[in-house]
Amino acid sequence: MGTETSKLYDVTDTQTTERNEEMALLPKYQTKLAELMEQKNLFAIKEMRNELGPERMQKLVGSPYKDMTFVHLAVKSGSANILAYLVNECKADVCRKGTVDVALDRGGVVKVADATPLWIACQMGNVNLVKAIVWLGGDKSINERTAIGSTALQVACYSGHCTIVKFLIENTAGVEVNYNCLLAALSTKDRIHFEVAKYLLKEAHYNKVNEQDPDGMTLLAWCARGGNVNGLRLLIRYGAECIPDKKGVTPIMVAAAHGHVTAVKFLLEYGDNVNSKDHEGHDAVYWASRNGHTEIAKILLDNRFRKHYGHTKIRPASIFESDFDDDE
Repeated sequence: MGTETSKLYDVTDTQTTERNEEMALLPKYQTKLAELMEQKNLFAIKEMRNELGPERMQKLVGSPYKDMTFVHLAVKSGSANILAYLVNECKADVCRKGTVDVALDRGGVVKVADATPLWIACQMGNVNLVKAIVWLGGDKSINERTAIGSTALQVACYSGHCTIVKFLIENTAGVEVNYNCLLAALSTKDRIHFEVAKYLLKEAHYNKVNEQDPDGMTLLAWCARGGNVNGLRLLIRYGAECIPDKKGVTPIMVAAAHGHVTAVKFLLEYGDNVNSKDHEGHDAVYWASRNGHTEIAKILLDNRFRKHYGHTKIRPASIFESDFDDDE
């Protein structure tokens, strides 16, 4: 009995020793694998698998590396072939979340936690990687959110990647197209973001143009805040209305407060009421004056005067029919 127990402990001790040795070597192999992925050296990665064996290679690929996974590294390397190899041959989880560094347009880097490989590929704008991830089973993570609440579709909209937006909507089941997707597309005034917003509205993937956020802000109000006249025109074409937020603030008040002359003029043409007051009794003239936008205050007062004396012009329907205007 004692001999059998001794043998059992010997086996256990041997297994523990082997496991400890593997753990000690793990950082070395992690660093090597990361280097090979950065070099896009698929041949050497295959050789590493032959050296380690399928089981240990699977453990290596599945181990966390700098708060993310090797699938994230494959995506960041831009290699769809390496990505497919890790998933198909090394059984890597294509939906596993991690923390990644994302470069900002204005400079600098921000860490985004709980990002899926699909989210990273969408943020990068690499349509081939997006397709590869979806075909490898990553579509199951389509509605997963990062720590800041962003989905893969939302970040594609925010980044202005219309081809990716179309692919995700047409090829992933149950993808959520919501207020935040259209808001993300309207957050920037350039043509590529406009095309994303236009696609979402035109194809009726999102038609709640008067939906409000928790503060009562509509998409029209957000466009007014950013001076996005092309966005205003697009939303109005699809039925957006000048709805006040929870504090009674209307889109024209928002545009006036932020000094967007062209947006104010456009909203006046549309018919947003210059005499409307918020819950504190303030109108658009007040908000323009308070923030030093005297030109806008004069425009608003002139419009009020002309309306009072019946000198208003009939607004031309053409201002809502034109497409993207590079001057706005």
